[in-house]
Amino acid sequence: MKWAVVTDSSSDMAGLKEQIKEETNGHILFDTVALKIEAGDVEFIDDENLDTENMVDYLKSYQGKTGSASPSPQEWYDIFEQADMCIAITITGAMSGSYRSACAAKDMIAEDYPDKKIYVMDSMSTGPELMLLTRRAITYAMEDIDFDTMVKRMNNYKKMTHLYFVLETMDNLIKNGRVNKFEAGVASMLGIKVMGRASSEGTLEVVKKSRGKTKVYDKLIEDMLEYGYIGGNVIISHCHNEAMAGYLKLKIIEKYPESHVTIVNTGGLCSFYAQERGVLVGYERIEA
Repeated sequence: MKWAVVTDSSSDMAGLKEQIKEETNGHILFDTVALKIEAGDVEFIDDENLDTENMVDYLKSYQGKTGSASPSPQEWYDIFEQADMCIAITITGAMSGSYRSACAAKDMIAEDYPDKKIYVMDSMSTGPELMLLTRRAITYAMEDIDFDTMVKRMNNYKKMTHLYFVLETMDNLIKNGRVNKFEAGVASMLGIKVMGRASSEGTLEVVKKSRGKTKVYDKLIEDMLEYGYIGGNVIISHCHNEAMAGYLKLKIIEKYPESHVTIVNTGGLCSFYAQERGVLVGYERIEA
């Protein structure tokens, strides 16, 4: 196999392996490595076999300590060794050890298979932005481009993608040290929604706090436009909030009818951190 495109399960793509295999006619290898969600002695593996609904229901009633764990280097290695060239795109290294594990696997491959070429990209993000990046890497790999061209194109494309989110609670993010608890703590108050984005450093930063059903979602679209959205691909992922995901899609298409907007359900890790009714939006800027 010439090209492999690999991402971790924070991309919400674990359940798409067979679909992508059909889309690419098996021309490339696509795979995901699983992060884990931990609740005491119970571990949920965020792969295509995870019953996300069951996990979410379990966590609602669980009162103990919860957290998440990164894939091991060996899990990345097992995929890397199957292709001549590989691009691996991970959740932000500022919030997870997945990037470091992938880099360790790359070093292991370099010792065992010196001729293989691997590029590990830190998405500085997660969820739908990571899905956009991975989808673009698959498109490029299908063109049979060389390794250096892939790296150059992906680094250029990364400059064009962004992530926003709206959350009704940030409890799990706060408890696991993923956001500033003083900035985010107000989100736990009844009726308060928090809008935020992935920063250029790969952290999550709070932009706005608001009451009301749609006010914060309207602000999200305003920010998208302010930061360069003029149409293009958008992926909206949500945890039990199809209504607001649909609202965002409608507003985006009203503004830019040629936009391509996809709505997906959050997978295991993103459901754990977005929590009930959380919505994430990944979008790309395109040249006017």
